[in-house]
Amino acid sequence: MQAMLLAGAAYLAWIGWSIWHSHTAMVDVQQVAPSAPLKVFRQAMVTCLLNPKAYLFMLAVFPQFLHPDDGGLLLQSTVLGGIIALTQLGIYGTLALAAAKSRQWLIDNPGALSLAGRAIGAMLMMGAVLTAATRLKTVNTADVVLNLSVQSFCAPAGRPRAHGSPLDGH
Repeated sequence: MQAMLLAGAAYLAWIGWSIWHSHTAMVDVQQVAPSAPLKVFRQAMVTCLLNPKAYLFMLAVFPQFLHPDDGGLLLQSTVLGGIIALTQLGIYGTLALAAAKSRQWLIDNPGALSLAGRAIGAMLMMGAVLTAATRLKTVNTADVVLNLSVQSFCAPAGRPRAHGSPLDGH
């Protein structure tokens, strides 16, 4: 597993290095015609719906907020789903509007496109270094942190875990 993670970090670093040194990695904004908003929305929706990490995250985190003694689970799920949907709309809606506005700015400032490519390349390389550095630390420390994280997710505030849980080692 450690070898795969380090290989992934090396690949991420290579992508970052390639973007940093490439003059063609960032497409000239003037050459790309703006897409229709409905088409962009459809593409984004399909991308989000096909992301298995989102479903796994929800399966891992969502149940700790549902309590049968606090009312119907369907109502609780609906309210939590609505909160998540509104949060996503606010965050991704803001990002979409910012991206739409930045198009004209990138057209007016051609050097900014090159700077953006270098910044993206630098962030990818930094992510690779951090990934490799954290993985090269002792595995025992990572296991302890993971165990504590799992325990905190399994024991919501005010509701202690039942004794004999798999996390107790019993």
